[in-house]
Amino acid sequence: MFKCDYNLWVDYHSGKINRDLTEDEKKEIRASDFAMHLLVPEKTLLNTCGGIEGIKKIYSESLSGNPYPLKRVANLFAVEPIVVLFKMEAVINCYKERKFKKRVLKKEKNVIYVNFNKK
Repeated sequence: MFKCDYNLWVDYHSGKINRDLTEDEKKEIRASDFAMHLLVPEKTLLNTCGGIEGIKKIYSESLSGNPYPLKRVANLFAVEPIVVLFKMEAVINCYKERKFKKRVLKKEKNVIYVNFNKK
């Protein structure tokens, strides 16, 4: 990956791009996302961090200014810390979606029955 492609990918995931992307830029971002998922597999990340709660803890610590746990995980995967940070964000969002999907009891026509009771 070229440095400009990497910077585009980081800027895209950081929300710093305020324009429409070209088709080539979209392809580069998808390719970089694919590489991130290959280099930092979800199951391995979960095992390394001690589950989803460990990922949430390291993620929040890094956003609060403590980069050391994130750097330790990044070193284990031999990637930049920002790559692990974006992967953690993706895993956290994925778990939120899975948790919501478990609450959907059934769908009938255009009515969705959900369970909001905490377990």
